[in-house]
Amino acid sequence: MTTGSRGTRIPVGSAILPLEEKKAAVSKIELRAISICEQARDMRIATDEDAAEATSFLNTVINPLIREGDELFDPMIASAYSTHQIAIATKKKAVGGLPAAKLHVRNELGRYAQVLEDRARAERLRIEKEAADAEAARIEREIKAVEEAAGLDVVEEVAAILEAPRPAFTLPPAVAPVTIAGARDVYTAEVVNARMFYAALGNGSAPVSLADPNQGNLNRRATADKEGFNVPGCRLIKTKSVSSKRSF
Repeated sequence: MTTGSRGTRIPVGSAILPLEEKKAAVSKIELRAISICEQARDMRIATDEDAAEATSFLNTVINPLIREGDELFDPMIASAYSTHQIAIATKKKAVGGLPAAKLHVRNELGRYAQVLEDRARAERLRIEKEAADAEAARIEREIKAVEEAAGLDVVEEVAAILEAPRPAFTLPPAVAPVTIAGARDVYTAEVVNARMFYAALGNGSAPVSLADPNQGNLNRRATADKEGFNVPGCRLIKTKSVSSKRSF
């Protein structure tokens, strides 16, 4: 407890502490925490006496200071959180529909950009086919003319026509594809056959960087199985954790 500006008793952690008192309380607990953290980092436990001292330090020094920190900062956090939640709700009510509207418009632009690309591809294939057909017709006319002339070198002339270099195809400028500003290709993938996928990881035909085991699930399985944990490709890691009581 501390004395407020009008002589009233106010909990140290109260959100209604005057600003200067808050600053002083924060500064005081920060200095103490720094000192305690340094002591904790210097601790090395090699004997039963060291362990007893460390346990006492944990329960009578560190835990009480953590409690003081909770009492000081939790009301501030709660007040800030309440203000934060009100601001979020107000923003959501005012402009909350805009992200969905933006996503819809972007998706429509992306869909239409794909339509334009498909349309341009179909037009390009049509023009390429027309050009190829025209070239084939031209060659056929030339061969027919040679054959009708029935010269002595008709075979060589036909071979020359067939082996002559063809002009490179270029798409006419008039059919250049129309694009949507900012449109880009996006590629994604999904596993459709888990057996084949993990077999590929195992034989090296797929990089192991594609494997993403769920660490939370692995830890829960290890906790449940303990020493009986036996998942192929995984190893059990066993460490110690010491709990401590809270002193108030």
